[in-house]
Amino acid sequence: MIDIANKEIMRVLILAKPRSGKTTLAKQLQARLNLVRVSADSWIDNLFKKIKDREENPPEEEPLPELEEGQEPPPPKSWLAPLEE
Repeated sequence: MIDIANKEIMRVLILAKPRSGKTTLAKQLQARLNLVRVSADSWIDNLFKKIKDREENPPEEEPLPELEEGQEPPPPKSWLAPLEE
């Protein structure tokens, strides 16, 4: 079981022209190899929805901490995941 947990993760990137069967192939590989399929189009659509929601419903701003003279404020915390940035 430890050997399986330490195994390197398999990643497969499928690139081709539009309407060439990429999604069909990815779904078949997902089913046969028990993979997780990530669709770039769906991921980007969800990211834009997340950004739009943030713009329409901004969170309350946190007050800046009191700074000593010459001290710079900390960088703002990102609400996006590292890959989303």
